[in-house]
Amino acid sequence: MPQPEHKAREALDSVIENELQQARDRAASLEQRALAVVTTSGVLVSLVFGFGTLIKGKQITVLPEAPKILLVFALISLVATATIALFTIMPRNYSVESYWEKVLGSWIASPSETWESITQLHLNEIHHWLTTNTKKAAILLAAIVAECIGISLLAISMLVVIA
Repeated sequence: MPQPEHKAREALDSVIENELQQARDRAASLEQRALAVVTTSGVLVSLVFGFGTLIKGKQITVLPEAPKILLVFALISLVATATIALFTIMPRNYSVESYWEKVLGSWIASPSETWESITQLHLNEIHHWLTTNTKKAAILLAAIVAECIGISLLAISMLVVIA
């Protein structure tokens, strides 16, 4: 029959593993969303240039000042969007690696101390993932806001020209 301490360790190990997996999954999700933002921003920049072609096809030789300014700001916003989103998927330092030395050093000392070291390593890793994911989410939110601004400016400029 397993001892209560052994059961507690198994339960804690399970909780820690679950937290680690959720943090890794969230990081992957944030990075996938950032790639989608980069892709849509590129498509929208192409639409801005397509809009320019449409204007030329309508024989509008001089674009009024207001739509020009709006288009310039839309382009700036969309390029900023892609740049900001790329910071979400930027490689980051992995600070937990140095803790492995302590774990390996304690391996010989005692199994109990080794378990505690490995548990601490995993807790440090969870902290790292949570901190990194929070930063990634904030950066991604900024990219999405910039993209919304770019889309709005693009739509307004189109309305001004077409209306």
